[in-house]
Amino acid sequence: MSEEKEQTKAEGTEETKEETKQSAEKQKESETKTVTETKTDDTKKEKVSFEKDEFEQRLNNKFAEGAKKAEKNLLEELGFDSKDDLKEIVKSNKELSEKYDSASQELSNLKAERLAIKLGADAEIAENAVALLKGKDKEINEENMKEAIKIFNGNSTSRGFGTTPKNRTADDDKKAPPKVF
Repeated sequence: MSEEKEQTKAEGTEETKEETKQSAEKQKESETKTVTETKTDDTKKEKVSFEKDEFEQRLNNKFAEGAKKAEKNLLEELGFDSKDDLKEIVKSNKELSEKYDSASQELSNLKAERLAIKLGADAEIAENAVALLKGKDKEINEENMKEAIKIFNGNSTSRGFGTTPKNRTADDDKKAPPKVF
């Protein structure tokens, strides 16, 4: 009877070993991807197996190749040889835009100063009047410019910009400059 038990025990051990082996094979299969490629003549089919990591690496490489190709086609379509050329154009465009904005601001200031001089202000008062109007976010027009010039000439009775007291006299101009801000 003990021989039967030993034989049954040995068979059980062999079955356990075989189950373990099958389990390991299943695990390996889950890590392996099978890719079927069809040849152009449709008569031959080949099965190619890759490890999961290798398959993912190859797939990522194909996507990267596609992205590079799309980028190259886009650059060619836009008329550029490389991304660096495109970056250079964008940078110079930004610089030109900044220069344009600066020149436009300077032109606006000069026009406002010219208006002030046309209304009888000297160059220094014209410059200060423009700065006052821009600092107060006032529209630069003839009416506002006249008021700003009056403030700097010291003969304003208006409190339109909130810089001149009501009871100010001509002698006060000699003592201290008007409060602008």
